[in-house]
Amino acid sequence: MAGIFSDKHEAAAWQVYANQLSPKGHGLPLFDPYPTKDVGASERFDVQIGDVGYIVDGAFRRLFNVALSESHPINRGVEMPENFTKLEYNERLLRHREGYLTAQNIFSKSVTQTGVEASGGGSVSTAGANLSYQFNCQSNAGAILMLKDSADALFASSNSTFKDYMRDNYEYWRAYMIQILTMSDKDYPLLLVNGAVKTSNWITASWSEKSVTHGVSVQVQAGNVTQAGVTASFMHGVSGSPAIKSGPPDFDPTDPEPKKTQCVFLPCYKAKFRPFLWMKVVAHAGDHEIPDNQDDNQDGSPQIEQDPPLPSYDDCHDHLDILLNYILKHSEADIAIACTDDIADLFDDDDWPEDLQGYLDEQMPRIDVDSKKAGSLSIEESIRRQHRRHQNAVDQELQAAMAAEEAARRAEQQAREETEALAREEAEQEAAIQAVAAHTAGEAVGAATSAVRAETGEGAQPPAEGGEAGTAAVPNTQDGVGNPPGTPQDRDQDQDMDDPRGRSYLEEAIIPENLRGASIILGKDESGHPLTTEWPHNLLYDNSSEGGAVSSLTVSKDGSHIAAGFEDTFIRIWDTRTSVLTYRLQGHSDIVWSTVFSPTENDKLLSGSADRTAIVWNVKTGDVVRTLPDHDGDVWAVAYAPDGKMIATGSVDGSVYVWDSVTGEQKHHFTGHASVILYLAFSSSGDRLVCGVDTLARLWNPISGEQVGEINGHKGIIWCMAFSKDGSRIATGAEDHTARIWNGEDGEELVILREHTAPVWAVAWSPDGTRVATGSFDKLVVVCDSWTGTRLHLFRDRPSVVNALAWADEGDFIVAGLADGAVKFWDNDSGKFIAELQGHKDKIKTLTFTRDGGNILSSSDDGTIRSWNLLDILRL
Repeated sequence: MAGIFSDKHEAAAWQVYANQLSPKGHGLPLFDPYPTKDVGASERFDVQIGDVGYIVDGAFRRLFNVALSESHPINRGVEMPENFTKLEYNERLLRHREGYLTAQNIFSKSVTQTGVEASGGGSVSTAGANLSYQFNCQSNAGAILMLKDSADALFASSNSTFKDYMRDNYEYWRAYMIQILTMSDKDYPLLLVNGAVKTSNWITASWSEKSVTHGVSVQVQAGNVTQAGVTASFMHGVSGSPAIKSGPPDFDPTDPEPKKTQCVFLPCYKAKFRPFLWMKVVAHAGDHEIPDNQDDNQDGSPQIEQDPPLPSYDDCHDHLDILLNYILKHSEADIAIACTDDIADLFDDDDWPEDLQGYLDEQMPRIDVDSKKAGSLSIEESIRRQHRRHQNAVDQELQAAMAAEEAARRAEQQAREETEALAREEAEQEAAIQAVAAHTAGEAVGAATSAVRAETGEGAQPPAEGGEAGTAAVPNTQDGVGNPPGTPQDRDQDQDMDDPRGRSYLEEAIIPENLRGASIILGKDESGHPLTTEWPHNLLYDNSSEGGAVSSLTVSKDGSHIAAGFEDTFIRIWDTRTSVLTYRLQGHSDIVWSTVFSPTENDKLLSGSADRTAIVWNVKTGDVVRTLPDHDGDVWAVAYAPDGKMIATGSVDGSVYVWDSVTGEQKHHFTGHASVILYLAFSSSGDRLVCGVDTLARLWNPISGEQVGEINGHKGIIWCMAFSKDGSRIATGAEDHTARIWNGEDGEELVILREHTAPVWAVAWSPDGTRVATGSFDKLVVVCDSWTGTRLHLFRDRPSVVNALAWADEGDFIVAGLADGAVKFWDNDSGKFIAELQGHKDKIKTLTFTRDGGNILSSSDDGTIRSWNLLDILRL
């Protein structure tokens, strides 16, 4: 790569290799991927996230691992740095990709593979053949990575947690190097590992020659990737040979499933201090490194000069140095922190430009500097950039789909017109034939008649009206064309708009200005003001009609679609990935109160309406599969059994029906409920159905039809109810300011939670059932031990009335939907406030997580559904 090394530097082979392959965007390329034995360690461990170390001759050397405890085998026997604290991060940040790289040859931009040959003229596919690979290079430097097996990747997305940790601990690591290793981070820059791309066996090669064009040949003995089995040479008479490594040295080619422990690319963080920055020396710094105190040092603490003047870009040995210098050059930061993902993110999946410095100086990507004067590329801007890329891809996909739909419509119209034209032509031909036949017959009759008349002496008759004598009248046609009965006529192209089944709508949503935009609050600044920034997210909206408030929300089994019921009688279906409205289902004649997808079939949806019916839909076709009648009031609640075989519907008349989901046969009719059925749910085992009514709830066996218990103890209306994930207990919240926990088998009261001073409007279980969260009109969210009732957390950050609660499937997040339209996140373990999302213009109605747990969906009375990405939030 031109310009990366100056003439005064003679780059080592591993530096050339790293420089040449870094633009692939997979991380720092390691010329020697074989795991090294750590300082003071007795065993050899492969690279792990959280490793802190440095590069020596193209190999990564670990000092210690900060994401693991001191007692972990990797850290055992290793002296840890002063003030060691473990790096804690949310595992949602991790991205695991099996087969991230296929078995292939990866080479730098100037290199092309020109051929591969087997020794002795054999086939290259022959097992055990010795192979010779030929490459051509159009530059004075190049590098090749030959993967003989696929490579898996594990990354922690670029995030503030890692950056802040490196900022707060880098001085201790640096002092550790000075004291323990008598080394300088200037000569061996420290790295914090945030990922690894690993394979089982590999070959690496690099070269840097003055010749402009030359060939490179790599010879590999059959099945042998150890150093003895691999050689490389220049072609066309160029002197010398490429530097080459291969391994691992203990590779066994007979192993059918070799372990992938060889790190070929190293995603990592790197830091750099501003030149001439004077800093306090921390523990472990050797006395020989400490200069005399300076006269202008007010506190008398020893200080050292950190670095020489900022080097030119041409002096940098890797691309991270270029980015670090850019940050220091264009900000007031005292320390710059960057990771390989930061650069890769600027270019998405494309190779990096040859002149990275020029690109940065021209494009000026945003730099954020925190309160401790640590600078890095903006994570917020990275998130926005990724959303724009996703939206652009979706827009292109949508435009292609719309173009295909338009082409299909035109083809259908053309076919229809051709059919109609053919029918008209056939009709004309038939009419002409009939006319000729009639004319011919007339002439024959006329001739015969004339002969008879001639013989009998009778006179001639006058001609027929409208024609000459002896001719038949031609059928009256428009424009000379006659259409016989049954000929297709022009039809209204939009007649399917009134099709009650619904139809597909591939169109771009036009979001009203008053609904646009959102922001995120991540805490408070030093003066106590909220730290607020604009926030990208996906907004699901139907601009074709005034749908009113969203009354219900559900996600399909595979997570591919979102369905919502609206006040305008429609059910709207969106594609989860693209946020494109795919169907408007019309079959109800009044408000759609409830919707739920089948837990076993992705295309089945159940809805209940104020029109006193429930409908089973096929969401792929928009067809009504079945209508379930018999209710004497609004169908307020609907539910699927966990095996998808039964359906329950409940209405305001107090009746509950259980139906066979396949045949529509009514299996049970539960009566005796005194009022509106506010809540219906099956237990996870499917042998219990709870029906919430006014101040009590009844437990039924939906299979036998018998009542098995009753939940009775609240002194006010039960507003919310939920089964624990295992179905063994039920949590309720009521008007009487209490939440209670009941036995899911028979309704026995187990625990009373008296944490609120107002009605409890929302409850949610932790996935493991050990905790229950309650939200109230008193604007508090409280988390309690579900067995003892002991309060664990009380959340009151920027309080507002709590309408909805959701607990992430991994158990790490609690989310609340508020009356002011905000969505708030807290950490389950620590109780720490994470973020507040603002975008809705009216109260939150429902909250639910997508099936993959990556997004939280919120619906509101403002008629919108918003999808908030959890990874985006965690990155900050």
